[in-house]
Order: sequence, then structure tokens, then C-alpha cells
Amino acid sequence: MTKRTIDRVAARPDPAMWRNDELLTLGEAARLVFPNLLSERSLRHAAKIGRLPISVVNGKHFTTLDALALLSVCTSLPASDAPDNDYTDDPDAEDSDLDEDLAAIRRIRDRR
Repeated sequence: MTKRTIDRVAARPDPAMWRNDELLTLGEAARLVFPNLLSERSLRHAAKIGRLPISVVNGKHFTTLDALALLSVCTSLPASDAPDNDYTDDPDAEDSDLDEDLAAIRRIRDRR
């Protein structure tokens, strides 16, 4: 008999359909909360450096929507860690990445 896997994110694609304390795999969390923005690997890295609280059960890594909200807390970087990008002060400059980031933050905020 083969094991049948249920795609929980496809079944409940809206983060509002999930409890804030419900366990999600890191892959599910990335697809649900940060589609096209962060990957499972990104969330694993965030957990490794202490930015994302996780739970390990039988060697599998899980997180919650409440824990994911901690990723949207903005903090200042030390000068040595600041990116070397050339930022523009032009308010008309297109920045789809910023729009996606803001949309992800709004989704997290609206769940509370």
C-alpha cells in the first residue's frame, strides 16, 4: 500500500483558514505565507540563525503562523551587515520585491 500525501496548503490556501498555533512544515509555511518570496530553504536558514522559532518532531521541522510573524519584525542591521546595494530615493522607482514584501507583512498582520 502506498502512502497518500495530502497537500494541506492546496486544501486551505488562505492563511486565515489556519489556526495561529497550528503546526506547518517549513515547506508548507513558505508556500502558504511567502509564496514566490521565501523558500523552505530560506526558512531553514532563518531557524538556524535564530530568527524563526521551530519545533522538531521525529526529525521534522515545524513552525506556526505566530512564529512566522516574527520574521516580519524589522530591525536595524549593524553597519557591517548592511547590504551594499545602491538604493534610490525616487518614489516612482518600480520595486516589485518591496510590494511583495509589504503584501506578505499585511497578510501576517491581518491574521492577528
